[in-house]
Amino acid sequence: GARRGVGGVRVGAGGGDAAATHAARLFGSGPEERVHRALSRVQAMLGHQGVLTPAVGGGRWLAERQRLVPWGDVAADLRTGERPWPGSLPDPLPTTVFAEGMPVAVLDADGDMIAVDARGEPTAVPAAIELGGRRRGIRTWAGPWPVIERAWDPERARRAHRFQVVDVSEGAWLLVCEEGVWQIEGRYD
Repeated sequence: GARRGVGGVRVGAGGGDAAATHAARLFGSGPEERVHRALSRVQAMLGHQGVLTPAVGGGRWLAERQRLVPWGDVAADLRTGERPWPGSLPDPLPTTVFAEGMPVAVLDADGDMIAVDARGEPTAVPAAIELGGRRRGIRTWAGPWPVIERAWDPERARRAHRFQVVDVSEGAWLLVCEEGVWQIEGRYD
């Protein structure tokens, strides 16, 4: 009556194809026909918005640049990446982008919180970040780079500063300071 867990798994090749039969697909000639047919069938069952694929759009903030486009459609909205977006982050972009900024504290050598002054300069040299109750020393940092949106519209105006930080364990982060509040916008993996 006693049941046992899995004792082992054996994986082996069931057959092989010549690499040349797949080479064109590996280097960007479009989706494989079988994948296209399968996703089109699922889309037919679930509706046009049932199967979405990621695309990069325009915008200053990483989270707003992410688009989900229905399978087979071209991302054809006005917010494309080809238009100029002053204040947007140039390549290489972080590999992990948080839809909502993660709270973080940026501290100086004395453990005091750093801010960005009216001239756009940090009030002290960043020495550590505190994330989830854990403090990590900063090995190197760059910034700040201002992001200013809609300065002419007091209700929708937004002013922030970006920093790139590498901590002592080689974690690389994209931080944003807006109105004295720090958040992580992305992580370089």
